[in-house]
This record gives sequence, structure tokens and C-alpha cells, in this order.
Amino acid sequence: MHRTSIPNSRSFVIYKALLSLCLILVYVNSFGQARYTWQPANGSTSWADGSNWSPARTIPATTDVLVFDGSLAKTVAVNVDFATSQTVGQLLFTNAVSATLSTDIDRTLTLGAQPPAPGLQLGAGTVVKIVGTQGNASSLTVQLAAGTKAAIAGRLEFLGLASISTGCPHLLVSSTPGAVEFASGSYFLAGTRFTGPPFGELKTSTGAVVFHSGATFEQANGGSAFGGKTWSVSIFEPGSTFLFSATSGSVGLSGRTFGNLTISANRTAPVATYGASKTTIANDLTVAAGTHTFNVQNLELQGNLVLNGGNLVFTSVDNSANPVPNPTTLLTFNGNAAQSIAGTGTLTMGPSVSVALNNAAGLTLQHPLLVNATLTLTQGLLTTTAASSLTLGPQANTSGGSTGSFVNGPLSRVLATANAATDLLFPIGSGTAYRPLILRAEQTDATATAYTAQQFNRAPAVRAWPTAAGSLQRVSAVRYFNVTNGNASNFKQGSITLNYDVDDKVDAPDKLRIAKSDNAGNWLDLGGTGSGAPMGSITSTVAFTSFSDFVLGATGGSGSNPLPVSLLRFTVHREAAGIRLRWATATERNNSRFEVQRSIDGQAFTVVGALPGHGNSFAAQEYAWLDAPSALNDLVYYRLRQVDTDGTGTYSPVAAVKTEPAAGVFPNPAHHSLSFYAAAGDAYRVLDVLGQPALAGHAAAGLNTLSLSDLKPGVYYLETTSAQSRTQYRFFKRDAE
Repeated sequence: MHRTSIPNSRSFVIYKALLSLCLILVYVNSFGQARYTWQPANGSTSWADGSNWSPARTIPATTDVLVFDGSLAKTVAVNVDFATSQTVGQLLFTNAVSATLSTDIDRTLTLGAQPPAPGLQLGAGTVVKIVGTQGNASSLTVQLAAGTKAAIAGRLEFLGLASISTGCPHLLVSSTPGAVEFASGSYFLAGTRFTGPPFGELKTSTGAVVFHSGATFEQANGGSAFGGKTWSVSIFEPGSTFLFSATSGSVGLSGRTFGNLTISANRTAPVATYGASKTTIANDLTVAAGTHTFNVQNLELQGNLVLNGGNLVFTSVDNSANPVPNPTTLLTFNGNAAQSIAGTGTLTMGPSVSVALNNAAGLTLQHPLLVNATLTLTQGLLTTTAASSLTLGPQANTSGGSTGSFVNGPLSRVLATANAATDLLFPIGSGTAYRPLILRAEQTDATATAYTAQQFNRAPAVRAWPTAAGSLQRVSAVRYFNVTNGNASNFKQGSITLNYDVDDKVDAPDKLRIAKSDNAGNWLDLGGTGSGAPMGSITSTVAFTSFSDFVLGATGGSGSNPLPVSLLRFTVHREAAGIRLRWATATERNNSRFEVQRSIDGQAFTVVGALPGHGNSFAAQEYAWLDAPSALNDLVYYRLRQVDTDGTGTYSPVAAVKTEPAAGVFPNPAHHSLSFYAAAGDAYRVLDVLGQPALAGHAAAGLNTLSLSDLKPGVYYLETTSAQSRTQYRFFKRDAE
């Protein structure tokens, strides 16, 4: 049996002394600091009452460590009632405690712990609210001594009672750069009845506060985290968030650097004084509500512009006491990853606001953009769509543009002059091909009219050739350009200049021409002569008075400007054995092969077969391919990719075919008439086997019936074209019975 010996009286005295020393050491750290944990008795909230701390804090010391522990009480309320000032070593909030510290007069709490121990610590999940109860005379200043750190991973709020009429200017201040660190997941709220800059604005505090990636600062009241001077008290690292939700004041922008900047205040904010110092936003700029005006000279945005609501206005109005003449604003997109402008809110650009793109990863518009000053293209593609358009106003101009930076999609330019030929430069391209065009337009009046140009890197639709001797014999299958003016009636006449490069395969510039479609299935010869080969430009010499497709064309005999492959026709129709594709070329140059590509949605295509080309040919060549897919949608889409011997390729127009057994046209064979279903406005053409149009027009909604009385017996194709696809149906015209 184990026996425990009982110490004698002298040994027992020594034992008690050692035990007391151990108990004391429990509350004293290696720096000699006593540790006190908040454990109030009888519902007391008094900070100054020593019995509310464990062990009892009867004699406060400047090295004390004060702890609020959520494992003992999740929610605590403390009346900060020491005299006007007190100094302690550390103030710690742990284990997800939610603590409210209230003060009824101005007080200062100085924290003096030296690294590695933090003077102020808010652990993850903690919430600390500092509340003034008597307005602007009831603030708590938390002052960090020189070198003392604050480590904040929870939520810190500066507040005043909602019932008071003036704000409470609480402060968390330091003169040590980087001393106050807000970690990822932390949150600071400048909230109800708070006033003033929360971290002060002394120059000695420059850079004292750091919001790391994932940390958030919300300005719902009071001043900015940066302070109100030209220097910045706070640093916002990339990935951090500055949330402006204030019902008064404005975002201080000039000379500031943000991570994410989000504006959610649902009000019309005043226009701030014009800021000449650069504003940098390393991540996204988001506007959720209200009307907010950015009045700065230079703003660099490295993330996305997100318009979730409200109205964002960029302007350049120098409303200072000594204004500079003709102030301007430059909005530069210069991130390292792909950027976008998106959302449903309103974006307004002032008359002196320019936009620059200097991002190799590019900018995509998912929201319309109107630029009224200068568009500068330095690096990256500016991708647009018809719905998310880019428009240059009447006074706008362009700068830059290259193979590495152009408008990839439709670009609109507004003209508002009368009876004067005006050159409009469109720095457009597609894929990797930059082919700027110049439209010289003349209007009958000064009504503002938008002219829109877009480049397509594929063959244009098949159309009939001019019958005049020496006119067009072929057009390029590499690319074409579509130019429109919204059917405005004030266009008088115009000319166009197209640029070409090596892949356009121009070798006889004297026989190069510009071809234009006439919207009735025919090509028109606009004349012109190439400036050189294989690169250069060509300007039309025949004036035009309407808009449509424009493309490089060629005249003369074989061997001049074959323009890679000249596609005569491309048809797709259903047979019992599968889907039959047929196409024909007028000429070929360095044609290695044709790839047959199929799609079920008209967007994503896969290669299903290939046929060898004829290399160099100046005679018509016929091709056919039978596709028998195992699973079909209602519509299947096809296109051809013509591949040159050097590996470069061009695409044909997309053709679609219905896969169900029911005929798309009826009766078939037809005698006097042919019927088909279409949507209102769909274009239709009846083509003969050579691809020449015999009939053309626009369909009505529902059932349409065409008279075939003027057609000779034989095989024909009905082609219908909508905004989404083009479909061809093969039918046979018989003699009338």
C-alpha cells in the first residue's frame, strides 16, 4: 500500500510558501505582467471595480494583462469608468467573446506591451463594440505605445448610442508603421453616431494601420480610414475591402490605394473636390446603389468594374479655389488578369473623361460603355458585343491600336456634322488579326448618328457576281467587315479604307478591289487599288449610300489575288443516310484541306472529318461529305475550316439543318409554289446549284409561300437566315402538271 507522508510543521510552512509562489506565477507572465480575466460579480459592469476581475485587480499596474474570455461568458457589457486615462500592458479578447465597452466621458487607454506580445488582440470570432453614451464628449482613445502591436482577427466597431445627437470620435492610434494589423476575416465598422477618422490623421501615423487581404473596413459614418490629409494613415493591401455605406460625406479618392472598393450608400453623394493625385484600385470597383461621382484626374483600376445598381459618374470638374484650366480624367484598366465592366447599373462618362486599356489579358464589356474623350489602346483586346457595346462620342478620338490591342467586336462612332466628309477610324480586329478601317462619311444634317463596324474572320455569305466585264471575280474567304448606321436617313455618301496583311494573301495590288453587298444577294464593285503587297491598304473609289458587308475582292485572270480560297457555295441537307454537306470553290491557293466541323448549339464545334484540298486551282472544284451522327438535336450546325499549307485556317459561314424527318419545305418536289415556316424578318433566298440567287426577300412570321412559276425545273436550295443561324433546304422544281 502506498502511503502519503504528512510534512512536519517546518516543512509544511515551506510547502505553503512554494504553493503561494506558484499561484502568483500563474497570474504573472515572463515580463512580470499580472493577468486579470473579466469575471464580474453580482451583475456589476464597472471596469474600475477590482472585484470584477479574477484575481481581484486591487492595485492596477501599467503592465497588467486584461482578458475578456468567451469561454467564461459569451456576451459581456463593460462600463469603462476609470479616470480619464489608464495604461495597461495588454487588452485581449478571446474565444469568440462579444464585448461592449461604453464610456460617458473622453478617456484614453494606453497599451504598452512590447513584441512579440500584442498590446491589443481580437481573436477570430470576437466582436468588440466601443460605444460613446454622451456624444462628442464621450470617446475612447486606444493609444498604442511606440512599437506596440495590435492583432485584429475579429470585428471591431466604433459606435455611439442611437439616441445621442452628436458623434463620438473614438480612436485607435499608433505612431509605428504597420503596428495595427487587420487579418483576413477581420472587420472594422465606423458605425452609428461615430465621427472623425477612426485611426487619426497625424503624419506620424502614416502607414500605421494595415488591412490585409480578406480584411474589411466599412465607413457607415465618420471619416475615412486614410484620414483627411494628403498622407495615408491606413494601407489597404490587394484583396482587402473598403466598403462605403455612409449616409453623408464622400469617398476620399485622391492619392489613395484600395484593394476592393465597394459603394453601397443609396443616396446622391456630393461631388468631391477635384483630385489631381492618382487613385489606384487593385481589385474590383463595385457600385450597388445611389449616385456617386468620381472627380479625379487619374484612376487606375486593376480589377473589374461592377455596376450592381445605382449610377456611377466619372467627371472632371475642378471645383477648388484655384481651378486648373480644362481638367481631364483618365480611367485606366491595367490589371494582370482579364478585366470586365458588368452589371445593370448606369455608367456615365463626362465629356473630358478618357479610357485607356493597358492589360495584356484584356477587357470585356458586359455593359455598354460610352467614351467622350480619348480611347487609348496600349495592351490587350477590348471585347464587345452588340448588347454590351462600345461607343465613341462625337468629340472622341482614338490613340494606339496594334496587333496586341484592338476592339474585338462591334465598335460604334457617333458623327454629328453636316455636309462635310469626316474620317472615322475604327481600331478593330478579330482573333489575332488587327485590321483597322476608316469610314469617310458625309451627312445631310448634323443629327448625331452612330456608325458601327465589326470584323469577322470568316468568309462572307455567298452572293452573285457583277456582270460587267473586268469586274469582281472573287472575294476573300479570310475575313469581311460589316458596317451599319442603324438605317439613319441622314447619310449622304461615303467611302471606306480597308487594311490587309500577309494572311490576306494579296499578291496583285493593282487588281485588288473592295466589294460590298447590296442587301439583295449581289456583290458590288467599289473599285480601289491596293497600296502594296502582301501588306497595305485600299480605299474605295465608288461612293456608296447604304451599309452592309465589305470585303477584299479581286478582278482579272487566274493567279491574281486568289485570296486563299473563294467559296462559291456551302449547303447542308438531310438524307436518309445522314446529313449531306456540299460545297464548291471558284479558286484555291495553297489549300491543304477542308475540316468539317459540327456543333449542337452553334457555338462549340468539333471536327468530324476532313477532305484534302486541291492546292492551287483556278477552276471550280466540288466537294461533298456525308455525316451520320449517332445522337442529334433538333438542329445541327456545320461549318468548314479551310486550312492552308502553312497551317493557318479560315472558317465558312455556319449552316444549320433540321434533323427530324419532317421536311423543312413543302411540297417537295414542288410545282407552282413552295412553303416554309420562319420567324418575322428572317431573310430567305432560293439558290440554284451554282449558288446564284433566283429569289430573295424577308419572311413573315409563320407560314410563307413562294411562287416558283419563273423557275426552270431542277434542283434548288432555300436558304433562310436569322440572327442566330443560317439553314438550307434542298428541293426539286418540276414542270407544272
